Amino acid sequence: DAQRAETHNRGRLETGRAYCRVNHTKRMRKLSQKLRVCFNKTMTDSSHLPGYEELYDEFKAQGVDRIVCLSVNDAFVMFQWGKQLGAKNVFLLPDGNGEFTRKMGMLVEKQNLGFGMRSWRYSMYVENGEIKKMFAEPGFEDNVDQDPFEVSDVQTMLDYLKSR
Repeated sequence: DAQRAETHNRGRLETGRAYCRVNHTKRMRKLSQKLRVCFNKTMTDSSHLPGYEELYDEFKAQGVDRIVCLSVNDAFVMFQWGKQLGAKNVFLLPDGNGEFTRKMGMLVEKQNLGFGMRSWRYSMYVENGEIKKMFAEPGFEDNVDQDPFEVSDVQTMLDYLKSR
């Protein structure tokens, strides 16, 4: 897990070219959080997506141009989820077939919960297409019963940005 994150910390975001095209400026600094399932307790908890919405100005003060929430879900689910949460500052980006997530090495099977293929939870800071920091939850594994939420939370990312 730490090894996977360390590899991504030093690597370029080559597999996510379509994702990077969301960026319309050359010097964009992005924050991405990767979610497993949109409408569950953890995702709607204030320490996750609503937390990024709430602390948007603090992220802007740290030089973040855009916060992107990428999820292995279709555009319709992402739209409805953003509408329900009143998301205004976080860009919700669907990874409908999980292609980006698979190329990131973060696609896991969640058939044991009836979800199918989903993303392992992580957050990452991307600057000019390069992953500068990635916080991947521990215990990466298919069909795991646990749902860790220890390091991909909003406060961990904000603390990291403030410490640079």
